[in-house]
Amino acid sequence: MNRSIIKLTKREIRSSLGRYLAIFAIIALGAGLFVGLRLSRPDFLETYNNYTNKTNFYDFRLVSTLGLTDDDLAEVKKLDGVKLAEGAVGADFLFNTADEDNLIMMAQSIPENVNQIKLKAGRMPEKANECLADPDMYSKDDIGSTIKLRRITASRPLIPLRMTNILSSDLPTAFCI
Repeated sequence: MNRSIIKLTKREIRSSLGRYLAIFAIIALGAGLFVGLRLSRPDFLETYNNYTNKTNFYDFRLVSTLGLTDDDLAEVKKLDGVKLAEGAVGADFLFNTADEDNLIMMAQSIPENVNQIKLKAGRMPEKANECLADPDMYSKDDIGSTIKLRRITASRPLIPLRMTNILSSDLPTAFCI
């Protein structure tokens, strides 16, 4: 019986060789993809850990709609396991593009110790009316140009900011001022 099953299997493979090879190729590709994903995980984790350690990326982010005070920051610094805590100020703005579309931008103060910024071009802001720009929206040619933002929460006048730098795309904010 075993001999007849082997003979029948060989005959089936010979009669539909293309289908057999296609199924074999699909299985081989799936196995190769699975092995590649399993082996690349440690490299991804090592790259992530190296980047977050090098830029001193934050582990936790506390946000309050009412705002946090310096006293709150001092209390966070006292907690067990906290090596470094730093306060930042952020706001949302409306930005009109050349096409008159309104985009929502986030601006935040530049941290001194946490989330160190990686510069792609230009220099760090030195004055209160200078900012860093997102590389997804601006190129190196835009450094030195002025953008105008309007606060979302109120009908305040436009705030002109001069770009001094294009950020690396690693930073998850649109603008830092």
